[in-house]
Amino acid sequence: MSRKGKDNPIEERFWSKMNKTDSCWLWTGPKFYNGYGEIRKPKGNVTGAHRISWELHFGPIPKGLFVCHKCDVKLCVNPDHLFLGTHRENMRDLVNKGLSGKGIVHPEAIHFGEENGNSKLKASQVIEIRAEFKLGTNAHKLAEIFHVTPNMISKIVTRRYWKNVP
Repeated sequence: MSRKGKDNPIEERFWSKMNKTDSCWLWTGPKFYNGYGEIRKPKGNVTGAHRISWELHFGPIPKGLFVCHKCDVKLCVNPDHLFLGTHRENMRDLVNKGLSGKGIVHPEAIHFGEENGNSKLKASQVIEIRAEFKLGTNAHKLAEIFHVTPNMISKIVTRRYWKNVP
């Protein structure tokens, strides 16, 4: 069964799927649902074409960092248009450029925890949730008590959310 070039080295597949313009190098291969270019890595997992561009030009991407676009063209794989940043830096860049979908928002206006108007919990409740969970109260019961989802409880007790609260 033919895999239509999927066994070719990633460098070869990468370079064959782009159109270099005067500024951006536009990915012409497959795309994710969100509009970013996609390419299959040798071990079979699919990743962003812009990430492969970074790796080919600069080496491995450190854990926890994103490959962000200076030009904001999702299909651009020009290494001069890419930079590394944390998720927060990427979101601030998006907001600074007015691309957040909510108009231009000053980065300092991004609020977390209780300061976020959409938050259903207060810091004191987060502390209580963590304490009760340690005592054996399960996530479903805590979700009922605090009117949130069990998934939210899980993210609170594993500190994926509300990291700043002890």
